[in-house]
Amino acid sequence: MLNSNNKIIKIPPDGKSSSMYFDQAQFEFEGVNVTADCSNNLLFAPIVYFNPLRKHIGEETTLVQLIGDTGEVREVLYGPSIDPAMADMDVLFYDRFNQRLLIWTDRNNGKIFSFPVICGGIDVEAHLITRGDVNIESTDPAPTTVQDLENGNKEYVWNLSQVDNQGQKVQLNLLFKDLTEGERRGAATEAFLVFNNSFAPDEPVQVPLTIPTLLATRQMQIVPTLSEERYGAEAPVDIQVEVINDSDTDFNGTLELTIVDSDDKPVAQLPPIAVTDLSGPASAPYNAQWNTTTTYAGTYKLVSRLVNPDRTYDEAERLFEIFHPETNALLSLKTTLDKDSYHSSEAIVIHQRVESLSSNTLVDDALITITITDPSGQVIHTESQALGQLPPNGIKEIRMPYMLNQAEKGTYTVNVVVADSDTQLANQTTEFSVENDLNLAVTGQVKTLEERLTTEQTQTCIQTLINEGTTDLTELPIKVLLMDLDTLGTVQTHTALLNLSQGSSQSFPLSFDNFNPTHTESHYACVLQAQLSGFWQTLDFENFTVTPATASECSTVYAIHDQDLNDSQLFSYDLNSQIIKPLGPVYWGRDLEGLDIAPDTSRLYASTGKPKSRLYEVDGDNGQITPIGDIGFNEVESLSFHPDGSLWGWAKGGLIRIDRDTGKGDLVYANNTNIEGLAWNNAGSLLYGTSSKGKSSTLWVYDGQTLEKACDKLSGEIESLEMRPDDKLIFGLHQQSWKIAP
Repeated sequence: MLNSNNKIIKIPPDGKSSSMYFDQAQFEFEGVNVTADCSNNLLFAPIVYFNPLRKHIGEETTLVQLIGDTGEVREVLYGPSIDPAMADMDVLFYDRFNQRLLIWTDRNNGKIFSFPVICGGIDVEAHLITRGDVNIESTDPAPTTVQDLENGNKEYVWNLSQVDNQGQKVQLNLLFKDLTEGERRGAATEAFLVFNNSFAPDEPVQVPLTIPTLLATRQMQIVPTLSEERYGAEAPVDIQVEVINDSDTDFNGTLELTIVDSDDKPVAQLPPIAVTDLSGPASAPYNAQWNTTTTYAGTYKLVSRLVNPDRTYDEAERLFEIFHPETNALLSLKTTLDKDSYHSSEAIVIHQRVESLSSNTLVDDALITITITDPSGQVIHTESQALGQLPPNGIKEIRMPYMLNQAEKGTYTVNVVVADSDTQLANQTTEFSVENDLNLAVTGQVKTLEERLTTEQTQTCIQTLINEGTTDLTELPIKVLLMDLDTLGTVQTHTALLNLSQGSSQSFPLSFDNFNPTHTESHYACVLQAQLSGFWQTLDFENFTVTPATASECSTVYAIHDQDLNDSQLFSYDLNSQIIKPLGPVYWGRDLEGLDIAPDTSRLYASTGKPKSRLYEVDGDNGQITPIGDIGFNEVESLSFHPDGSLWGWAKGGLIRIDRDTGKGDLVYANNTNIEGLAWNNAGSLLYGTSSKGKSSTLWVYDGQTLEKACDKLSGEIESLEMRPDDKLIFGLHQQSWKIAP
């Protein structure tokens, strides 16, 4: 919150930008007037909020909530109605452990008030009482209970868990018996919701539901058509809807047109069109237009509904696509180096500037791959890194260092390629030269004792300098830098003067601790530099990763739902509350199959199966996936971490070991068995796998040498496998149930 212009500013996790979030209130700037709750919302206490029904006294009397998903703002609490001291709410604090909002007031010597805050969904009972002339043929989902009432009707009850602002559907298949022309009949006798009042647990809240009615008449129909099936950016979409009245009476109603995305989320609501005095039997066309502007490329639907105040008469859909022209480049790439020439043992910094040339395409699954070849044309280094999300017209700048190690003189080539899973999007080639200085041929090596560690551990870097020149070096200035690779900032610096005679070497260790990572997984490097010919030159460096110390107890199970080939949905299951909920969006076009958690970092990894496999890192909080690299094998449908932290998978062709930093896989054991579930035992000595055929499965075990059948004809199609701490296997069936086997 800026104290100069009464604006709430939003800063993304990477801290590289900011945007205005809310500016419709005034603040006293005393205490802490804004806090987040356990959902994607803000709570704040202004001195002036534009509510004409409130008298502003220059203090914080109201509590306002800003809904993060929709931008909706509403007053949720008027303090003086609770207690006079709450006419000056100076400090807000959300207690996430006890799910409550704490408010400190600056009146009557200060008071602290506690209010329960329930995040996520609400557990709701949905009640429906039938009528005798309407039968419920079927429901989806099935009711929790059905009770026979004295008058012959029935009461259906659905216990709905964690209902949020997206709602939950209960679909009914109803049979209206013996309808007559012109009759209006309700679908039920009574319908209502029941949920607990968090302020008064013993006083449940009952909310009545509007019962829809059915008008018995001849059918009204609508037939929507579009001018094209595919549209580019800034393109007009001409819409025509034919309204057909097959009855003998006039029709009056409204035509509603909505554009929705592939997840059925509204993108645009077009102005309603009045259908007035349409005499039947007849039909009439109604026209509208929408412009794609900069709407993201993808698959969309036109949803048309013909309604009047009483009911919906007909609903129809029409699919269409928004695309980026294939003849136009999607990205531009500019690659530069920090220098044109280097010594034979020096660090190169390769800088990539990637710019989106599209106004409607989001790039979120691309990799940047650099390849360096020596003067003879041999590849000496290749490395890939995720580009991350690049919005339309966006720009990303990425630096990738590489250390020369006694490189021979000559001209080197750097080729940079940006590609998604199956298409090259941009590439560029540049060159640099290497020149040897025999008088100052000082080389260095850096070795870290730990490749990955937590914030509670100490890292030791061992530096070695070697004088390979033709002269002795006296009081050679050297520096060792601890660098944060995520911010490119220097965290610590150690300096020294060394004497190195011709052909000699010196080694010395340095220890670093008290890491304060800014990310869930932060990246550091120990960098060795020497001052040669008046310039500081980097001799060597080695990277390592620091993660926060993790708790020993976990309570969340992660899994993948993939009903069809390319519609993967991650979800989580809380072992304590026994609640299943989706994690992130549906990933259309991706066939996520393998999933496992790294034992040393608690990071979540996933692999795609078809057509070719790629390794992803998954954010366990929001389900966001970040590509790491192509595995180099097809149909990697299962993943399992060895207790030592190495990642293994089963591909078409056998068992592979996967580098979790680059995604590259290497074949360890060739075998054509189609393994779908994979899990190491806790000792790391046996690897279990499952294959299925029809309605039964086979359990296999790999001992490091051969794959043998452990047991056969297990009931059900087993697609996932995990090892419990007590060395019992837990596996998931295609029928969405769990089994435990010794």
